[in-house]
Amino acid sequence: MQGYQNVRYEMQDPVAKLRNLTERLKAEKNFGWLQKRTANQTSLYENMIEVSPDGDLVFTDINKLDGIEKEYLHFVLTLINKNRYGYKMSDAAIEKGIQNHDSALYKMPLAKAELESRAYSTDLLGSLKERLETFSGKKALEDMRNRVEGIFDEVDSYENAEKLFQMNNMFAQTDGDKMTPKKRIEFIERKGTSFFE
Repeated sequence: MQGYQNVRYEMQDPVAKLRNLTERLKAEKNFGWLQKRTANQTSLYENMIEVSPDGDLVFTDINKLDGIEKEYLHFVLTLINKNRYGYKMSDAAIEKGIQNHDSALYKMPLAKAELESRAYSTDLLGSLKERLETFSGKKALEDMRNRVEGIFDEVDSYENAEKLFQMNNMFAQTDGDKMTPKKRIEFIERKGTSFFE
């Protein structure tokens, strides 16, 4: 029973802290009732994200920020890097790397942006068109085929089917051994910065 409580605490505690920090960030930036209903929250984080000179998406150096933005980004960087490196890096090493602006700790995990974020950063009409295309039977079939491609092949069918049901490391695609810094930048250039959130 104690193990369950420990796991629950490890999952819920960061979420509660992040929610509290987000509310404080909204208050400091006067992101009130009207903005919550009409604007995208992406604008809250604009100062915390930048494109490096070589084209990579990275977090802003916390030493360039102050107040709640600095506190928020510090918490996020610590949380991301604890998950990214696990037991390979101590909390003290992560803290030192954040304070000294170790570029490896400032790389953003790349995740596909939801439609709302893409609409905010690009154009609403283009995003609406993209959304409507997902209702096309042809597009839905194509997406399904891309997800299950190779599953039913006789060769390696067990291995392919197993991929559907295993948990994935969110950092493996963009920070893994196969993703060199050059490939990461090419990936960002090919997709465009508005593709990610």
